[in-house]
Amino acid sequence: KNPAATAVDSIAVLMMAAAGWTLRGVVLPAPRLTSDPSGARLRFASLLRGQVGRTIVVMSAVNFLIALVALALLPLVLDLWGGTVEAYGVATGVLGFGALAGPLLRKLGRTDRSRVRLGMAGLGCLLAAVAPSPALAWAVVPLALAGAMAVHVEAAATALGHDDGQPAR
Repeated sequence: KNPAATAVDSIAVLMMAAAGWTLRGVVLPAPRLTSDPSGARLRFASLLRGQVGRTIVVMSAVNFLIALVALALLPLVLDLWGGTVEAYGVATGVLGFGALAGPLLRKLGRTDRSRVRLGMAGLGCLLAAVAPSPALAWAVVPLALAGAMAVHVEAAATALGHDDGQPAR
């Protein structure tokens, strides 16, 4: 076996052990057991029909869209932009690194619902700006902003589950 692969395996095991040791004192509340399994199914179904279900749909759509972008970048970088596999790594890295700026977009929208709408519209516009880019260098800013916008939408969708209808502070 490759020595580098062995080292990676060892590091992964050590990290798992460190995580287990770090979380050793964390106690999670046990779910209440019910003797009526159909009642639990009904509660779960009603939960998914409400705001939680809509939040899951929005977050799933955003993650699916970002996954499609990562796939669509491959032919863009390799064929249209004449890049290499390394350039593809840069493009996807910029998309991921841009996600760190997501919290800076908090002021985009007054309520969580408007944040989701504006964020999805902005994400669409940014991704539309990537396709006609003549080179990777021209796509870096829209890709980074798209990563940030995706996090913005996910954060707003998560907050919708706790939305009290008041404007954000």
